[in-house]
Amino acid sequence: MTVRDVRCMACARLLGRWVIMDDKRQGLAPPRKGEPIMASRTGNALRCKHCQGRAYLEEPERGDTIVQALIEGGQ
Repeated sequence: MTVRDVRCMACARLLGRWVIMDDKRQGLAPPRKGEPIMASRTGNALRCKHCQGRAYLEEPERGDTIVQALIEGGQ
């Protein structure tokens, strides 16, 4: 499993987490439990729901407990 942060290029907000289980199963998860996903799909691109800026995927920081919980929960 791979988990990557989805952030806005314009306002730098954490919009969600892109979770890749395998080649056929992947998708957007909330940034934290109970929070809304703040990215929307526009064609082939993701956009920030707050400012409409372009979203990008970044590597999560080491020690990120949210990412670790997602990885452990998926096994």
